[in-house]
Amino acid sequence: MDHLERTPKGIEISRMAEAERTSFAPPPSADAIFRPDTAPGEAAIAAFVLDGAGLFERFEPLFRSKQTLSPAREGQLAYGSLVDAAGATVDEVVCAVITKDRSETARAQIEVSCHGGRGTAAAVRQLFEAAGFREARPGELLARAHRAGRLSLLALEARLRLGACVTARQLDLLLAHTSLQERWERLGMEAALGIRMREIAWHAPTHTAAADELSRYAAALRLLRTHRVLVAGPVNAGKSTLVNRLLRENASLVSAEAGTTRDRLERPATLRGLSLLLIDSAGLRDESGDAVERAGQAKAREAASEADLCLLVVDGSRAPSPAECEALAALTARPFLLVLNKADRGLHEEAEGLAFAFAATPYRIAARDGSGLDALEATMESVLGGGVPAESGGPFTPRQERALQALKIGLEQGVDGVDLLGHIRTLVGTRPNESELDTVFREAEEAGAHARPAQP
Repeated sequence: MDHLERTPKGIEISRMAEAERTSFAPPPSADAIFRPDTAPGEAAIAAFVLDGAGLFERFEPLFRSKQTLSPAREGQLAYGSLVDAAGATVDEVVCAVITKDRSETARAQIEVSCHGGRGTAAAVRQLFEAAGFREARPGELLARAHRAGRLSLLALEARLRLGACVTARQLDLLLAHTSLQERWERLGMEAALGIRMREIAWHAPTHTAAADELSRYAAALRLLRTHRVLVAGPVNAGKSTLVNRLLRENASLVSAEAGTTRDRLERPATLRGLSLLLIDSAGLRDESGDAVERAGQAKAREAASEADLCLLVVDGSRAPSPAECEALAALTARPFLLVLNKADRGLHEEAEGLAFAFAATPYRIAARDGSGLDALEATMESVLGGGVPAESGGPFTPRQERALQALKIGLEQGVDGVDLLGHIRTLVGTRPNESELDTVFREAEEAGAHARPAQP
């Protein structure tokens, strides 16, 4: 093996492997591919898109119908059956043709809708593969669309993130990429005309626009990510009841017996358009609990180090013990809100004194009936959202932020107009650009690591 790696061929293979590891965008290809357009699982229908070289030649032997599909007939619908090599029917389907003039990839495509049972969808997949189609890599049709000059990088960035949306606010932000693109295409045109006429009047409005966009970027990132919120506090403080209130469902077991929650339970949730991961933790107390409970408390402390926000929940109707105060104080290194629960029973002065000890505003609630929850949720939204609401139509990826930052700094430093125009072209990405395309896919993959809530 060592000898092989020293040969020129071995070096070439090693470099190819390294290139494959560092490339995020699907490589250019004209292969015949299929992409599932519906999520896995039981449904009324399952839809697929077929694309690539030799499309109709490969599909024709599979399709039995009184109608002949034509690559030139836009919107043609045909009802028929998919059959295997032996002529046995696999399923009844409806097919639609998208001509190359309308297709994003600049090639004719076929949309196939079959019955949505798991077994049926699996059989159709196998049929496509047997006919020489391969399943598309993630985002491969989108990459083909950009390389064909029919999908901008801005639109591609939005499309790669739309599937991870869990709130309407996130959806609105991403769909507004069209206004961001239209605005910068117009500014780019004005810049190009100004450069041609050797004028600089376009500098000031372009600088103002870039600065405005950059001021909205941080809020957009906060809206699109999933925030980890730890609910922690002493045993029997009502943490699980509060989690159920925030979830609007009874997901966590609630009991009057202390120490009901003995493990770290994670639940996806939404809060005023933000995506959350609520972490219901074991109650904090002294070391008198059993080994399982102590392990659960250790997980709670571990979760605190990873949390974007800690809700420190105490039973406000009684005085906290010194051990509980010490355990709570250890969690105040991260952003936190002090929640005095069971306020409907009356608040103990020593519990209210925690606000002074922790230099925190107390939120007096009764998780059992939900009173006081609106004020708590409003503050959670403000803390997690950075206090500034995200506005639709602004930048929402690091790549976009870098292009705008380079443009703004370049305008301030008197950089050549042609170079400035290049930053605008990079931002909108209407021209095929392999380097930027790879960056788009890399950033989308990195965003996926924290954009999607964990499954319960």
